[in-house]
Amino acid sequence: MLLKTSLNEAHRKLGARMVDFGGWDMPVMYTTPIEEHHVVRTQAGLFDVSHMGEIMITGRDAFALIQKLVSKDISTMVEGQMILAVLCNEEGGIIDDLTVYKYNPEKYLLVVNAGTTPGDFAWIVQHADGYEVKIDNISDTITKLDLQGPQSQTILQKI
Repeated sequence: MLLKTSLNEAHRKLGARMVDFGGWDMPVMYTTPIEEHHVVRTQAGLFDVSHMGEIMITGRDAFALIQKLVSKDISTMVEGQMILAVLCNEEGGIIDDLTVYKYNPEKYLLVVNAGTTPGDFAWIVQHADGYEVKIDNISDTITKLDLQGPQSQTILQKI
């Protein structure tokens, strides 16, 4: 049985071509690959990425824990900013690629790959000893859409 995002029924009603994507019933296209490519390159495209994993880290030491675990220096991030980084093991090897969203100095959201969410979550929790943080896997409570393309900012300004 495939997992479904909260938008699954809407995708089906709108005529999306659905496929098994890592155990998720996901839309891969509505029209043609060429048409969708051109629309995203010249206007904007909206993508359901609700299958991704979301890990919320809050607390006094949220910054310090994330700074220790990811490859990128997050000290220059401002509230509302997002960066791309990788989650590293003790040797600096890559566990997963992810995005880090900064809400404020004590609240961050990590978006990780769907298939690696349980392992990423366990890794973070395992390395949180001594840090005053709360770590929650909120993946089942999030519907996430990504908007890409040159008209993205204009579209978002309207809402």
